Amino acid sequence: MCEIRDQCQDPEVPFFFKQWGGYTPKAGGRLLEGEEYNSMPIPALVDSNHGISMVA
Repeated sequence: MCEIRDQCQDPEVPFFFKQWGGYTPKAGGRLLEGEEYNSMPIPALVDSNHGISMVA
């Protein structure tokens, strides 16, 4: 997981880490090497009439 996070940091790609696996949602926790990662990408807007993708 850390390798994926590192790949996102170089080109400034947002990285969101939801949780480690476990029997319950909070069992594994959300920390990756002691930090929470909550960055989200800007959603793309799609013009279905013309098939054009735009960044919001």
